[in-house]
Amino acid sequence: MKQTLLATAVFAVMISGCSTTTQTTSDLCKPLTYQCHSGLKKYYAGSKVGKKAAKALTLVSNGQTEQAIEYLESTHSTSAYDQAVIARLLASVHFQQDNYRQALEAIRIVITSPEINANELKSALLLELELLYRLQEFNEIPLKAKAYLAYTEQSQDTKLYTLLSLVNGSDELELNLLEVFGEGHALSKDKQYEDFLKTSSKESTLASVNDKHSPKLKRRVDPSYPIRAIEKKIAYAKVNYIFDLDETGRPRNIKVLDASPDSTFNKAGMKALKQWRYYVSLDKNNQVIDGKGLTVTLEWMLQ
Repeated sequence: MKQTLLATAVFAVMISGCSTTTQTTSDLCKPLTYQCHSGLKKYYAGSKVGKKAAKALTLVSNGQTEQAIEYLESTHSTSAYDQAVIARLLASVHFQQDNYRQALEAIRIVITSPEINANELKSALLLELELLYRLQEFNEIPLKAKAYLAYTEQSQDTKLYTLLSLVNGSDELELNLLEVFGEGHALSKDKQYEDFLKTSSKESTLASVNDKHSPKLKRRVDPSYPIRAIEKKIAYAKVNYIFDLDETGRPRNIKVLDASPDSTFNKAGMKALKQWRYYVSLDKNNQVIDGKGLTVTLEWMLQ
């Protein structure tokens, strides 16, 4: 479920459509519902952004996810729909990388876009709920769930009910599911989706059940050997770095403590460190436990 095909499918949906309308969905649909929304003319991505999105997907398929993120973040457009396309792709890539906080920020850009199609909004609203679950921000979920149901006007939604059932089983929030869905609604779980949520949340870089654990390295990327260092015939170098971790296990605020023999290798080490990932635990204030002032030494040696 969480794989490169997700981003491809998203892009295929978002570039489909016919002509545009000068009025926003909120102007034409009051209240905004899926039935009304789906009857409107659809937006589609411009050719320039379409080409850039295709290149980003190629990077993802080649395993170059960090490059894809940087490329998408550097892509700009005056079209609100193009911006939503870029944000949705960013959300997909971040989701595949377990960067749930960044994925949530991106998907909320999609949700608030004035130029968004019905199927895309429905998908984005559900993904927002799933990301809130993975981030364990349970208090936001009930209102978001009601808004999703109001938009879709569904008598049942097995995925939403499954997600809310898991939230209801936590120590953080007690939900009256009948209050959310309403009396008389047929409620049933999606077992496959439930297993997916449980497995993914255990593998997440987010809060661990045992918050006594200090951060542990999940993924290491070795730094490149700068061409300038080869030209200067530097056979060995060592750089000490200090950095913090955010709640997704990404190094932030990277600084050089000292370098030997000079600063030639500093940027290469920083570029590599930005791609490292850690398993982290969060405290009650959603702060990373032991996530400040981590140090690491990187070494380079010509064979």
